[in-house]
Amino acid sequence: MLFAQLITGGVNHGVHAFYVPLRNPATREFWPGIGGEDDGLKGGLNGIDNGRLHFDHVRIPRTNLLNRYGDVAPDGTYSSPIASPGRRFFTMLGTLVQGRVSLDGAAVNVSKLALVIAVTYGNQRRQFTGGSEAEEVVLLDYAEHQRRLLPLVAETYAAHFAHEKLLETFDDVFSGATDTDEDREDLETLAAALKPMSTWHALKTLQTAREACGGAGFLAENRLVSLRADLDVFVTFEGDNTVLLQLVAKRLLADHAREFKDIDAGGVARHVANRAADAALHRTPLLRAVQTLSDGGNVRRSAGALRVAETQRELLTDRVETMVAEVATALRPATKSSREDAAALFNAHQHALIEAARAHAELVQWHEFTAGLERIDDPGTRQVLTWVRDLFGLSIIERNLAWYLINGRLSAGRARTVTSYIARLHPSRKSRCRATSRRSPDPGGVAQRPRDRRDADSGGGVVVRNRSHVTRVTRFGACLSDPGAAGSLNLSPADLSAGNDDHRTRPPVPRHRRPRDRDVAGCAALGRPWPQARRVPADPRHPGPPAYRRRARDVLRDVVRALLVQVLQGAPEPVRREDDPGDA
Repeated sequence: MLFAQLITGGVNHGVHAFYVPLRNPATREFWPGIGGEDDGLKGGLNGIDNGRLHFDHVRIPRTNLLNRYGDVAPDGTYSSPIASPGRRFFTMLGTLVQGRVSLDGAAVNVSKLALVIAVTYGNQRRQFTGGSEAEEVVLLDYAEHQRRLLPLVAETYAAHFAHEKLLETFDDVFSGATDTDEDREDLETLAAALKPMSTWHALKTLQTAREACGGAGFLAENRLVSLRADLDVFVTFEGDNTVLLQLVAKRLLADHAREFKDIDAGGVARHVANRAADAALHRTPLLRAVQTLSDGGNVRRSAGALRVAETQRELLTDRVETMVAEVATALRPATKSSREDAAALFNAHQHALIEAARAHAELVQWHEFTAGLERIDDPGTRQVLTWVRDLFGLSIIERNLAWYLINGRLSAGRARTVTSYIARLHPSRKSRCRATSRRSPDPGGVAQRPRDRRDADSGGGVVVRNRSHVTRVTRFGACLSDPGAAGSLNLSPADLSAGNDDHRTRPPVPRHRRPRDRDVAGCAALGRPWPQARRVPADPRHPGPPAYRRRARDVLRDVVRALLVQVLQGAPEPVRREDDPGDA
């Protein structure tokens, strides 16, 4: 199949597809006027032949035109069901979407393979002595090794779920179940968004896995080097990644413009009011002050807000919508400018366009990962993958913390919490194994990770629960279950049900903290009522705020609340779209 310009009657109708025989089937030689040569040895993927062809006055029958989107009558008259040449061109190239779908799946599978090799190696290879003088430490017990590999694991899971969505969309379109122009455009945009993300991710994963395996990763038998060489060209063929992201950005701008098509005066007023409210919230310290007051300087509260799925969805969606709106506003003068000025204006904002498309692709991956969690039946598997989803979402936010801080979406406290909570999502396998083997009479122990609010005094550890004991383990694997250890937890079911009033055998409760539903439910499950009826002794690790700070905080909260009421009451009711996911 050859893509070439179709010219009839002196009019160029753009690129069309033609069937052109290249060789004589009897002699296997090129037909007259056709020549070509092989490209020779490449850097990788040498199992596929690549070469160059040239044509010199080659004639083919009129019927060799693949005429689904354009045809030529015997008298030379051209006809097409698609009137717009630009739309006809992209529709013609849309038939190449099958290759992009295949490359996306191949890149995801290569990432899985590389991580299997690197994680298995890191789980077995020991290097350097840590707390022990004789026993060397497993590589995966080092925090930096986890930081290198585990975010890549989370991103690979997200790419897997997004690819499953791409396959479903591809099947719906090409099976005829939902084969409309809009469905095909959605498929092309989705493929153009996911193929760059998965191929770039695969290259980064292969390089990181190679380095994480040390010299063994450079051996050909471990496949990482050869896979890296073969996958390198994936970012180029079937559409260069940067060009594909521009195609995604074009669709995002078109959808943004469509929202303002046929808008009335009331819609314009609501849009202006929303812009004013947005400026009041994000371009002033108002929203950041609300977040700071809500968290109260408590890292656990900040982490609790960030790990909520709706909070992550709001942060990721808001970034995409804001970036697209800013680029659309910047490019609006191009509609009334000369061709040269419009091209210069577009070139000046090309990077912002690509970054908006990249943010959109990350949002698609996060959304499909979250949707995939609902299809998992096993509760334990769903919980673990929820933590993996949180690791993926917060890793995206961490990479773009500068944007969230500059645009007032996150307070400084929550921005600091993003990195610390990502570290908490990296499990300490050594700590879990040591805890379960130390005091576990039965194999029923389950390592819960990350900690809930009742794990405030462990300093970032994990809790291992079984039917006989509750053992607290620090991040470094030192068990604090000794009866004489300060702040230790060593509670048997008999202790929990005997009504022991010794406050030292129960988790410390800050005086200034009010019980939440899950706190009350957790105490009820342990056989003890929530200890709010009597005064709990103060714990030095949870000091209450000074009185002057409490009063100042209350006054500032009232001021911010009054400002928010004024802003929200002054803005007209926004128009709700049918595809709005709800109040984020």
